[in-house]
Amino acid sequence: MHLTTTTTILSLLLPTLALSATTTTSTPSSTIISHFAARYSLTSIPIYTSTSYAASVISLNAVATTYQINCLPSAPTSDCSLASPLTLIAGPNTFSFAEPFTASVEVAGVTVIEKGTEDLACSFTHSSESATCTVKLTVTASGAGKTTTTSHSTKAGIPTESVGYQTLTVTGGLESFTAPAATETPNVGVAGRAMVTGVPLGAAVVAVAVLL
Repeated sequence: MHLTTTTTILSLLLPTLALSATTTTSTPSSTIISHFAARYSLTSIPIYTSTSYAASVISLNAVATTYQINCLPSAPTSDCSLASPLTLIAGPNTFSFAEPFTASVEVAGVTVIEKGTEDLACSFTHSSESATCTVKLTVTASGAGKTTTTSHSTKAGIPTESVGYQTLTVTGGLESFTAPAATETPNVGVAGRAMVTGVPLGAAVVAVAVLL
């Protein structure tokens, strides 16, 4: 995936904002849940089809569910090319994930290697209503014998009209949906990360500028 530096952080991260635990279809071996999604721009963003990956329930309670997502063995790399499993944590009013990335860019004849993490955290009153999301990007850029690290945080409101839905097939941990823990409220906040591949934006540009 190649994006220009003018692409905003939100346009990269918001194709898939949150997973709700709403079950739309089920079989003895799988369940299809509804995908809360807010979209701004789909330019240069690969939209994974629901047939290219599947999820397993890692843990859940009344506040949020943790899903681990892997590419299906039969999925073409053009549809799903996760370097490591993707973990999403989502609930009726919250969603979060972290996205590690590695990219190489050519700047003024110098090859710069960028590595970092994009952190996304969203809150909303209902999965069909507007959301407030905070994106933090931390980038370490290395090139020409130099290394620099920078970070950038962006907060934005996602209007109701930008909210949509996708689907996700869950094939593992289905018994968790009916376990007693599914209705229990935790004593502490839910924490977790998700991993997918991506590219640096925003702060990455600053890192390169400082480096060179």
